[in-house]
Amino acid sequence: MLIGAEDLVCIDAENAAVVATPFRFCRESVVIDVAGLVCAVHFDDAAVAAQFAARYTDLTSIGRTPERHAFAMRDDVLGWLFWSDTTPVMRWPHGDLTAHAVAFLADAVALTAFCRQRADGIVSLHAASLAVADGVAAIIGDSNAGKTTTAIACARAGMDLFSDERCLIDAGLRVHPFPRAVNVRASGLRLLSADRVPGCDPIGRRLRAHGAGDWNDVRISALIPQQRALEPRPLRAVFLLAGHAGAVSIEAVSADRAVRASARWAQGAGTGLDKIARLLEIFRSVPCYRVSLGTPDESARLIRNSVVCGPPELERSA
Repeated sequence: MLIGAEDLVCIDAENAAVVATPFRFCRESVVIDVAGLVCAVHFDDAAVAAQFAARYTDLTSIGRTPERHAFAMRDDVLGWLFWSDTTPVMRWPHGDLTAHAVAFLADAVALTAFCRQRADGIVSLHAASLAVADGVAAIIGDSNAGKTTTAIACARAGMDLFSDERCLIDAGLRVHPFPRAVNVRASGLRLLSADRVPGCDPIGRRLRAHGAGDWNDVRISALIPQQRALEPRPLRAVFLLAGHAGAVSIEAVSADRAVRASARWAQGAGTGLDKIARLLEIFRSVPCYRVSLGTPDESARLIRNSVVCGPPELERSA
């Protein structure tokens, strides 16, 4: 069964014991650093906590007091509930869940809350973020658009993978690393394994060694051995994924188009016109492109070269 955070429903559960007194039921807590904000996610199931912790090994924070809290706990009557200290209670109404599925939903609810209301001006885009030279490229696309596949190919082309899921941009337009573990779908793994890049290819060797099937919760540091220490860097370019084509191609697009592609899932930019204005400020500061994907390696080379050298002569689309 495919699951998504959009399948959760908002409920009034203030009288549920796990909501009224969650720390009494807490068995495990995972404390993470989200671009300088220390956050804790609390669980009443140790197996779920272990699954969540595996996703956030490279973001774990030790010895620091959390500023924000989120919870994933099971009520005897209502089933699995997810909430934070600033958001309503969300319920999964569709039956039982595996530990991996609960950790996935806890991730979606908690990180949305942690990114949505921040005093420091951080904006979270639903985008992969990769660094090269002195800057970062954001790769925006819907689920199943090829973000993770393209991001891994970009890492194989010499870029540093900040995240395959979130692009965290501060008020100074610097992108912060978010090295949550990567989930590589079987389809993306096949595409990446089919590319035979010249020279040493440690990422390709690791992908091919995994074999068929999805590869979940892969630490970036384990998948990409050449990854360097990550520090915030300025945003330099934005790429909107337009699906696969016979050959890779790129065109310049307006900031307005980038806003339309990203506004639905952007967090931390406010709401309504405030959100539009903040996103326009971000996208007007850098060149924006629309990329039709070829093979992962071809697409990665084009993205990397566009950041480092500038893209080939382009026509602009609205």
